[in-house]
Amino acid sequence: MGAVPAPRRASYTRPVNLIEPDAASTLIVSQNIDLVIPIAVHSQVRDALPSNDPERLEINFIGRDPDLHENTDSYVLEDPTLPLMVFGLLGFLREGEAIDAGGVRVPLPKPAGLLVERLLTERSGLKGERDLLVALGLLMHCEESDVVEVADLFRQLPGNARAALLANLAVLSLMRPLPAMPDPVRGRGLVEALLARLREIASEMLRNGGFEPHPIGMRLEPAKSFFVLSEEMVPPGVGSEVPLQEARRILLAPAAILIPFRRNTRLL
Repeated sequence: MGAVPAPRRASYTRPVNLIEPDAASTLIVSQNIDLVIPIAVHSQVRDALPSNDPERLEINFIGRDPDLHENTDSYVLEDPTLPLMVFGLLGFLREGEAIDAGGVRVPLPKPAGLLVERLLTERSGLKGERDLLVALGLLMHCEESDVVEVADLFRQLPGNARAALLANLAVLSLMRPLPAMPDPVRGRGLVEALLARLREIASEMLRNGGFEPHPIGMRLEPAKSFFVLSEEMVPPGVGSEVPLQEARRILLAPAAILIPFRRNTRLL
């Protein structure tokens, strides 16, 4: 497979355990490896596959389409030999440090893209909590350059994705510890610093549109950028609608836009 463009390893067990030998495990390490295959080289990878050998380590192949960046973009690439589940959020992955796997250089994904992918993955319950703590484990190993790249990716997201990412970071900042996972209490400072950085970017995007936050927002707990705008003034692609009954989502939101009712609006 040396002539085939190298696939990326998207480890859903623990993204950093290949480059941090002494780091504590964050998830139960399975006896297989997930390899991300760019769909442009799917046929080359398929043709280079060796015959089945029970002594070999099991490898799961998943697909990456660089043009996709949303959960809803996922699809199955049908093939009798090497079918791939193509996940839209893997479009955020960028090639990073490489490891040697039996003479083949396999690049790991850079932390920034993998962190954004984890923070946008839609899961609930215990699995959702573990996904967020995996994101925390990544953040704990990020350099400043990685955080800058996260901020750059954040600016490129549509409004609903920015809101989802910020909401998941806010949840992570309040999480309780789970066994054998990164400690959210120890990592809270890192999460809050990233959250503040991205909140400022979100507010800056509104201010660049000519809007200024109301100072009352800084008196809220937690503080948030608070804008009072008419519906026609809200820039397209900014945020998502949240019913007033969903108090938790409103409290966790890094910014809020209050749209006053028109006098002639009928409630019933």
